[in-house]
Amino acid sequence: MPLHCIDFIKINLSDGTEITLDIEQLISEGNDPEFLERTINEKLETLDDIIKDVDFMISVEKVAKTVQPVTDRILKNL
Repeated sequence: MPLHCIDFIKINLSDGTEITLDIEQLISEGNDPEFLERTINEKLETLDDIIKDVDFMISVEKVAKTVQPVTDRILKNL
């Protein structure tokens, strides 16, 4: 899933701690999406032993805007 399609990520740790990463805000503040993705993946790997679950809140609207042009191009000759 492209990072720009994720509104936020909620990380629940085994001790009950909840960490929320507002991806939409981080990108709007000018953070590089590729850097953010690498940093988040590294952090998730580091915390893997204490992570209970991770919830990705996806923007359906952003996914549709990303996928629609490709879908239109593929289906135009059908």
